Amino acid sequence: PIELLSQIAFHACTDGGHTAASLSLVSRRIRDAIHPARFITVSLTSCPARVREFLETFNVQRIRLPNTIPRVRHLLIAFVPIDGECTRSLFLSEMRNKKSH
Repeated sequence: PIELLSQIAFHACTDGGHTAASLSLVSRRIRDAIHPARFITVSLTSCPARVREFLETFNVQRIRLPNTIPRVRHLLIAFVPIDGECTRSLFLSEMRNKKSH
C-alpha cells in the first residue's frame, strides 16, 4: 500500500535527497509515495544558486501534488566553499547578480 511506501521513504530518505531522487525514477507510484519525504533532509552548501534551485524544485513539487506538501525536517545551509564546489569569486558573483535582479 502507498501508506507503507511513504513511511519507508521517511526512514530511507535522510541523505540530503539522493535516495529520494533515485527512488522517484523507479515509477510514478513510487514517486508519488515518496513525495512527502523527498525533502526530509536538505543540504545546501557553497552556492546561492543551489538555494535558488532547491526553492524552484520544492515549489514545482508542491504544485505537482497539491494535497501532499513535502516536508523539510533537517536543513543545512552553509556558504563555505567545499573542494569541487563554488569558489569564493563565484559565490561573490552570484551574490552580486542576485542584488542586481
